[in-house]
Amino acid sequence: QVGVLPLWLVLIGAMIGAGLVGIVVELVAFRPLGRRQLHITPLITTIAVAFVLQEAAVKLFGSEQRSFPIAMFDELKKSDLHLGGFRITYVQMFIIASSLALMVGLYFFVEKTTMGRAMRACAENTQTARLLGVNVHWITIWTFGIASALAGAAGVLIGLAYNITPLMGGILGLKGLTIMLFGGSGNIVGAMVAALILGMIETMSVAYLVPAWKDGFAFGILILILLYKPTGLFGSRLQIEAGR
Repeated sequence: QVGVLPLWLVLIGAMIGAGLVGIVVELVAFRPLGRRQLHITPLITTIAVAFVLQEAAVKLFGSEQRSFPIAMFDELKKSDLHLGGFRITYVQMFIIASSLALMVGLYFFVEKTTMGRAMRACAENTQTARLLGVNVHWITIWTFGIASALAGAAGVLIGLAYNITPLMGGILGLKGLTIMLFGGSGNIVGAMVAALILGMIETMSVAYLVPAWKDGFAFGILILILLYKPTGLFGSRLQIEAGR
């Protein structure tokens, strides 16, 4: 029974399980592509894998909505904190604190550790990284595992705020893509800022406009970014000019 497990154990278990799934996906779906892949091939493969995992989850757990029956969750949900004219629950504070901790941890891991620097080198140019002695295959596996573990943590935090279903990942994935493009591809700080901006826009649209337009605003931002600022708020365009 999940209900008897403490929240921290559920969070760690989800991260480990999702991380292992990510490693298997890399070995089974992405590694066989090798050097034959075009630029669009990883995107198509990602979409295909998402559909496979989604349908597998539906077969295993059903498609109905569910909530987390965590023992401590009900007590947290009943509590709240009043700050001026705002009310925030302890569940919301836990989600915010956990998200900040994960983001800060990811930033320092990528920017300050040897493995993080190796990941950045592989993202920049795998051939150069290989020449510098980086084991590209292992770094790729670790990258998939860490990214999937963070996705597992995000799934638990989302489940604390909303009911969950195996079919809910599509919208969340598109919003994640919006945040990545908005902040600048490969820019962790930019993604953090973009996520806060997008969250504020969605909240304001629910409070002062039509709540049903919340997702529409997010995807409208995606369209505007692709049209007018494809490098994002903090991204930089690589300019390669002939003769220089």
